[in-house]
Amino acid sequence: MKTPNELAKAHCLHSLFGRLTGRDPYLTGQIKKAIELSLTGSADRKAPLNTFTEAALELFQKQHPLPPSWGFAHMDLSQKPFDPLWVRAEFIKSLKRLAGFNENLLVVSGLRESLCPPGKYWTQRMQKRYEESLEYIDDLGAMWSTPNTALSVLYL
Repeated sequence: MKTPNELAKAHCLHSLFGRLTGRDPYLTGQIKKAIELSLTGSADRKAPLNTFTEAALELFQKQHPLPPSWGFAHMDLSQKPFDPLWVRAEFIKSLKRLAGFNENLLVVSGLRESLCPPGKYWTQRMQKRYEESLEYIDDLGAMWSTPNTALSVLYL
């Protein structure tokens, strides 16, 4: 069975390269293997999720240069236990990097790890907290983005 990080990597690649690959899982898997190999030097070792997503985005941007009105930021929440004030500060820091762009993509990774550290069980209470956290981040996006800015948030 695939781990949550492996599923997040597959979702990231599917979101970025879906149009290129025709949503073909084989081609997406080939892109994943190529990125893993370039990052770790071995096809058997797995790269960390944040490093993998950054490499996937860099590859995507090389293939499809972003228009000047399009911005991208990555917010990794796996570094600390979930705290709304810390998440708010990280979110605002990410939005500052997106200032001046009309269309923005904010990739949020590590939310599950932030809420449920390794060794703990994923419970109904954790699931409810996860859903509340998603809503909290979405509300921050609505509150802190300008009306003429399109902000898309992708959760990995």
